[in-house]
Amino acid sequence: MRHGSGSSRPSRMLSISMRSSPQDPHWRSRRSKTMRHQGQIDAKLFGSSNMIWDALAFKRSGMARTRGDERAQRFAATTIDEIDEGRERILQVAERLIRRFGHPKSTMANIAWELGTSRATLYRYFPTKEALEEQVCLRVASRTLRHLRDILVDEDASIERLRVLLHEVGQQTSSRMILEPHLHHLFVEAFRNQWHVATDYLREISALIEDVVVRGQADETFVPADPSKTTKFILGSMLVFVSPGLTEQLNVDDPDLSIDLATHVQSVVNSITQKTL
Repeated sequence: MRHGSGSSRPSRMLSISMRSSPQDPHWRSRRSKTMRHQGQIDAKLFGSSNMIWDALAFKRSGMARTRGDERAQRFAATTIDEIDEGRERILQVAERLIRRFGHPKSTMANIAWELGTSRATLYRYFPTKEALEEQVCLRVASRTLRHLRDILVDEDASIERLRVLLHEVGQQTSSRMILEPHLHHLFVEAFRNQWHVATDYLREISALIEDVVVRGQADETFVPADPSKTTKFILGSMLVFVSPGLTEQLNVDDPDLSIDLATHVQSVVNSITQKTL
């Protein structure tokens, strides 16, 4: 703002400029010391401009080392194995918090606090919170798929293999909804937003079903047909017990609207079984 010659209010910018004027005999000396001091701080924290990200990522770790916090020191990963180990620790803590509080309330800040590190460190492993949540979902889905493969080992007859597989697929979804509601809601989110983990989960279940179908057709237990089409028919018939969002709709009090899992599975198995059996 421009003031007239008669103005009684001095310019604030002018007064600040006068206080830091180069005409001050000590100005250059103070400025030089300040810049050297700031440069020492920058060099100590960052070393170079290429290390700014690492400095941000390990700021909390550096502070923790001063306090003797050993948890944060473990995040100074320098090898592939240590990076994988750090990633696994993050997923373990994230899953535990999601189980307890739900994925909306399990923030990156909460997870970082539990680990004794910073959010910047977490983002080195997972670019977004959604990416971290998807990996947690993948951990749970992988355990479910391993369980499904294990139970098939104990069954020889094709009819029983298919019945047990389909029943357990539905049971896993229903049990998660009742016993682990927060994890169930994470799966609902994954299916609703078509995360890769959801499509991969369906693809793996489809592969397990098709393997049972092929064996059953080979021993003439099941009706001879295109295994791929038969598998799609079975998976489509079971989708209400596989998709967590649809499974919620089965949880109704009206018996006329409810669907019994065991009865439904038996109907699906009967529909592809040779009538002579």
